[in-house]
Amino acid sequence: MKKRKLTFGKRLKYLLEYAAFLLIVGCFRLVPESRLDSVSGVLARLTFDRLKFRRNIALANVATAFPEKSVQEQEAIARGSYQHFILMIMEVIKSIGWSRDRIEAVVEVPDYERVRKVGAKDGGAIIMTGHFGNWEVGVMRVTHNFWHEPFAIQQRQSNPYVDRSILRFRERLGAGLIYSRGSMRQGLAELKRGHALALLSDQDGGKRGVFVPFFGKMASTPIGSALLHLRSGKPIYFFSCVRLAPLKYRMDLEEIKVDTDGDVNEENLTKVTRESIATLEKYVRKYPSQYLWMHKRWKTPYTEE
Repeated sequence: MKKRKLTFGKRLKYLLEYAAFLLIVGCFRLVPESRLDSVSGVLARLTFDRLKFRRNIALANVATAFPEKSVQEQEAIARGSYQHFILMIMEVIKSIGWSRDRIEAVVEVPDYERVRKVGAKDGGAIIMTGHFGNWEVGVMRVTHNFWHEPFAIQQRQSNPYVDRSILRFRERLGAGLIYSRGSMRQGLAELKRGHALALLSDQDGGKRGVFVPFFGKMASTPIGSALLHLRSGKPIYFFSCVRLAPLKYRMDLEEIKVDTDGDVNEENLTKVTRESIATLEKYVRKYPSQYLWMHKRWKTPYTEE
């Protein structure tokens, strides 16, 4: 694809954004690891209580997911989610340059032998998760221990300088990067070579998604992981990386088993997607403050046919 030439105004805008991005990264790297929890708490209160960034969206989402909880409990979950996400960003920045030993030390895998055998036996696999726990650190653990040369599928950032910075970060982790637009062909090729594909599957899927229940409400959900599974015949797994304490996590891997005839059709895509999202919901119910409630999960309205 031919790159568009940036205008002077666009280039200046992107450079200023990139400078701000580097400033934030630099500031976060200066925070001692022992202070990450307290600093993220202060920033969360600022963002949630003062700036009120997407606060109404987060509160509405939590109320939809947990109508049985009191208003105070719902607010506590939403506020905790803000601190979790800010702490996650700080943790990821701190993780730049970590050694293999450090990654293994901070991310425990209780069922290590089973997961290791899964990676060795299956070769290519689809590893899906949602905006839950610390998915970035989880991918690092997968990269270093279980699958050879995994690839992460993600959207291209609009700012090309930030995008290149994220690409370099992925490469340092040992993971390749596949952009979501036009990812199907390359993804299938990598699966055929025995590589693993990691992707987030809980964004609003818009008109191209399929509607499946999420906390009792129908949500348009991307079909990418289900489509890769059906087209390749490779297994699909849900992985979680739950924070136990700052810079301390537990990773779990659970196979998504769905009885289908293997055909690529709407019924099978919906079945696989439904089971995947049900597995995500199971983990979110256990650790509700470790989910990113501020994104518009139920953006696309559902209408019964």
